[in-house]
Formats: sequence, C-alpha cells, structure tokens
Amino acid sequence: AAHVDIGSKRQIHQFGDSTSTGSTGNHQGEVEIFRIGASCGYAALTGAINGQTVEGLDTALDTYLPALTVTADDVAVLAVGRNNLGGSWLASTDTALASCITKLINKGYGKITCRGVLPTGTRSSLYPTESGKIQTAVTAAADAKVVFCDISGTPAHDTVDGVHPNAAGYATIAAHLEPLYRTILGIA
Repeated sequence: AAHVDIGSKRQIHQFGDSTSTGSTGNHQGEVEIFRIGASCGYAALTGAINGQTVEGLDTALDTYLPALTVTADDVAVLAVGRNNLGGSWLASTDTALASCITKLINKGYGKITCRGVLPTGTRSSLYPTESGKIQTAVTAAADAKVVFCDISGTPAHDTVDGVHPNAAGYATIAAHLEPLYRTILGIA
C-alpha cells in the first residue's frame, strides 16, 4: 500500500495520574483527551502513571519530554490528580508544580493548560483548595501561554471504583471539558 502523507498534525499532550491515563479498569483509549483532541483537530497522547503525585510528575517529565517533538502549535495539559490531597500537599508540591510548568514552557508548547482537579469522588471537599493552588501556580508563571482551566463544574460521572472513570465516565467528562478547551484554544 502506498504511504499517504497527511501533513503535520497539531498535538495535545496530557500529563497526570491514573485518572488522566485511564489505566484503572483498562480504559486507556477512552480518556477524555482523545475525544477532545480529535474533535478539536489535535492528535492526543497521555503521559501518566498510577499514583502519580505532582512531585513524581515533575521527575517523570524529565523522561517524557525529551522523547517528544513539540512545536508552538502544540498544547500541553497538566492534569494534576488527587494523589496530593489532604496532608500530602506540601511546600515541595508547590515547588514541583512550578517546575512542571517551567519544563512545559521550556519544551516549546504554544499553550499550556493547567486544569483543576476533577471535583467528584472521594475527599471532594479538598478539591477546591488543590485547584486553587494550581491556579496560584499558573498566575505565578506569569506567561500568557499558561492558563488555568476551571473544571469545578464537571458533573458526576460513572466510575470503575468510585474514583477512576469508566468509558461512560470519560464520555461525560469529555462532553463537559470540550467547550472549555475550545475556548482556551480559540476554536469556535
């Protein structure tokens, strides 16, 4: 078969934890970023690990980012999960979050979207505080390419285990987040 060159494709890369990679319940291909990316004209990928904290993600980016080719047309989504909730969000977490944002800026992404924490599941009363810390880090970055995406209005969604979305859950999340991402990306 002949090779057909479809030209370059903009990319959207999501970095986070097990919720943002779909690893629980074997839902890797159903993560919301794939639906949103396809709908918005982006090729999507996730770079995430179960149990990933912000500190762990900061370290993992040192492995992920050198393997990626990125242009100013590409987007990074920093999808911090729930693994730093409660007493595990420390001063070192703030430092690691700032480092993650800096690494994404330095990689050359044209837009970096730092989204809040999905507001459903266990310990949901702590999500506004964690999302506020993410928003503070975005403000401190003082870079127009770095934006906060408030996802606090995300509706309840189906899960595998009370925390991790299943296929229907990811579809619900995608339906809610897509208009937010389209606004951030300037796509009508």
